[in-house]
Amino acid sequence: YCLRCLLEYRVWREDRWLWRLALVSGLGLTNNWALFWYLPFFLAVMVALKGRALLDRRFLLQFMGLGLTGLLLYLALPLAAKFGTG
Repeated sequence: YCLRCLLEYRVWREDRWLWRLALVSGLGLTNNWALFWYLPFFLAVMVALKGRALLDRRFLLQFMGLGLTGLLLYLALPLAAKFGTG
């Protein structure tokens, strides 16, 4: 799905595809560490596609925020252990 998001951005040039990439990458990292090794590839492709516009502060904050939102899934098991019936 991450690759699809990059390809869709290439065709439509809509930032929502890169935001989806950030969220899905964050979620994927919580499930499988193999995705960690693909991150440099995704970032290199984003630099090639977006160029200097990648350094836009508003875009970067949204992108990182969505990526961190996906990574919040790491808190699911500790919270379930704390508030669960165990």
